[in-house]
Amino acid sequence: IDVMGQGGILGIGQVFHLEELLGSDECIDSLVKDILTHYEDNRQQICTGKAMIVALTRKIGIKIYQKILEAMRDVDMFCSESFSLQVLADRIVERPRYVSQVINERYGGNFPSFVNEYRIREACRRIMDQEHYGQLSLAGIGESVGIKSRSQFSSIFKKVVGMTAAEYLREAKK
Repeated sequence: IDVMGQGGILGIGQVFHLEELLGSDECIDSLVKDILTHYEDNRQQICTGKAMIVALTRKIGIKIYQKILEAMRDVDMFCSESFSLQVLADRIVERPRYVSQVINERYGGNFPSFVNEYRIREACRRIMDQEHYGQLSLAGIGESVGIKSRSQFSSIFKKVVGMTAAEYLREAKK
């Protein structure tokens, strides 16, 4: 078997035989056996695509998370009903799977949970801002932060804040 070098250790345009690189046939056989064993042991993950997700180094993950947090300062962006993982990834110029992986690792939850927390925090701010949002019902505030359904807004609100939006409003008026 010939291996064409493309620069680096092998050198440009140099042709090597595996035997020259690895040594004896036994070494090659052992390497092939290790590769096949690794494949068989990890076939399930390889087939489901989990092994395809690039393992991000801590430093890269932190940089991406900082870019995510910076982008999430744009309230209009995350309150849009059309906001998605793809929109965020495009905004920070990263692949969606990297953005998702970093959110899972750094935030400790999935993308929808991450966005819902931002949306509910904004909803809380709007509930408190009676001057600008006092004319809206609680369902209207939910819609204004990108949550279409009243029941979904109520459910997410209670999960994030620990009380219903109505209870929160009553507390805010005290």
